[in-house]
Amino acid sequence: MDSNQESDAPPQELVPGHDEILEELRLELTAWCEARPAAASLDIAAAYDELRCLDIEQQSWLLRVVPEPAVMDEYYDAPPRAAPSPGIVLWRAKNDVIKSVFQHWEQLLRSRALELSRDRLRSLKITDLPLEILRIIFDQFQDHTVANSGMWCRDASLNLAEMISKSPAIAAGVRGIHISLAYRPKQHANSLFRYMHTRLAALQKHERYFNYEIAPHRYRGPEEEEEEDERTKAMRQALDNCRRLRDEWREYLRAVFRGGTPNEPLSKYQEILQRGHAEFRRLHQEQWQLLQNGTFSNTLASIVARMPNARSFIFVDEFDPDAGYDEDICLSSTEMLSRFMPTPLSWQEAEDGRGEADGAELQCVFDLHLPRGKWFRGNTAAKDHKSDIDEFLGAVLARCGRHLRVLELNLFGFTISSGRGSRHDDQFYDAEGILTNLQELPKLRSLRLNHVDLQEKTLHGLCSGIGRHLTWLSTYNVRLRSGLWADTIAVLRQKIAATGARRGRPGARHVSFINLQGGEFDAVPSIASTPSDAGDSAITNCQRDRPLLEDLGRYVMGNLEHNPLRDSQKPWQMSLDVCTCAYGARYPCIKHL
Repeated sequence: MDSNQESDAPPQELVPGHDEILEELRLELTAWCEARPAAASLDIAAAYDELRCLDIEQQSWLLRVVPEPAVMDEYYDAPPRAAPSPGIVLWRAKNDVIKSVFQHWEQLLRSRALELSRDRLRSLKITDLPLEILRIIFDQFQDHTVANSGMWCRDASLNLAEMISKSPAIAAGVRGIHISLAYRPKQHANSLFRYMHTRLAALQKHERYFNYEIAPHRYRGPEEEEEEDERTKAMRQALDNCRRLRDEWREYLRAVFRGGTPNEPLSKYQEILQRGHAEFRRLHQEQWQLLQNGTFSNTLASIVARMPNARSFIFVDEFDPDAGYDEDICLSSTEMLSRFMPTPLSWQEAEDGRGEADGAELQCVFDLHLPRGKWFRGNTAAKDHKSDIDEFLGAVLARCGRHLRVLELNLFGFTISSGRGSRHDDQFYDAEGILTNLQELPKLRSLRLNHVDLQEKTLHGLCSGIGRHLTWLSTYNVRLRSGLWADTIAVLRQKIAATGARRGRPGARHVSFINLQGGEFDAVPSIASTPSDAGDSAITNCQRDRPLLEDLGRYVMGNLEHNPLRDSQKPWQMSLDVCTCAYGARYPCIKHL
């Protein structure tokens, strides 16, 4: 239940002495923090040790104030918009007090550690980009091949890939390489609480699924219950296993945070948790070493050099370890459960830690030693005003341009946020820094541009560099910031004609222009005539320009003699007539005269 839903519920009475309980908790926590060594007296190693102690104590307090299981079950089973119970209100307030007190002392310690390490700071590299930014980069790559070699950032995967690359017959058959970017964050490897919290979140997802599936059978009588199919019985058993897992893991964690040794012997589920976290921590160290010392990137480069037909790198940022298995089977088999415990987190889980970890600081992905300042040859006027990501992508395209056969640039939602993930509210991305230096595309066969904003000079230079192989052209939501479209459209017609002359048949298989903006298209006023119509202006403007865009497509393919955008060749005007749309609204529509 979110806060918006709860705001509609009638208020309930608080636990007696609510404010006194919170104030007593605040004083107790403050006294504990003040008893610790002062931040100003610590060296850098002691400061980080104190930060770890502070984190352990905070997680311990958060566990102590968790309500009884019955209260939590009542909270999760409550109907929508129901007011939380007084116990839940007090629990949330205690969590806020704990986090606010420890956050103050954590800031003091971090400031001290930063002050002591300032002399040892180094220049930033691409590997220092936050996880969310790297995710935005690799989200743009898509899988269009079949013959691919899968790889993980692990010693075992690198060794296997190296064996494959050393076999000439097998290496020649590889058309691309899949690289899994699933990561095991340090925050989860060093914190049992955070690790278990993420696994419990996945467990709750399965619980909700099981509850939904067995809901129709819940209120049947004993005779009907005996008639349940095997699937339903297996789900009931799996649901019981989920609850047992949750209870036993929490009991184990309470014992750890109390500073004692968990009861011996451990139950099978507690052993699974213990071994799973130990293996997760070991694999994190292995992965971290491969990324830091450059082994992963160097080995990958040598492998690719021995695969002559590998033309693509597919970066996979999502991986479902139990795909293809039934949830009830996975939760009923301790062997399969043990197998999936140390699996890496998804990028979203690693980024936000399910609300617990500060994932924006994560460093991951292979070591890309690309010195800044050498990415581009020559001086670029806009170079100093572009982000590192623009320069990085521009450098990759500039170096690969002469060998590219397909260029698909879809920059919808390609924005940099302040630490809370990517936003998807921007229709146009300024791609000047990415495409400015992409001047030669002699082998290009397919060009697709979506949601980009360019100057006429940049777009004209991009199209002029295309060779005699272009057969597929598609644009969607492309905007010219300055200049006109007419010359660029004429250049595209020449490239398609050159392809046809080389092939001895029509050059283009597909040409599509949708929602072009800027230049000549800004000369026509928007057809949203009333405030209520403004929300539909983007859709209706596409309808307005459709006849002209279809003419442009025919002109580029050679089926129309004159450029529709050149007044000197084919004068055309637009008149606004009123037509009735299917929804009964009246919009101005465009007609060619």
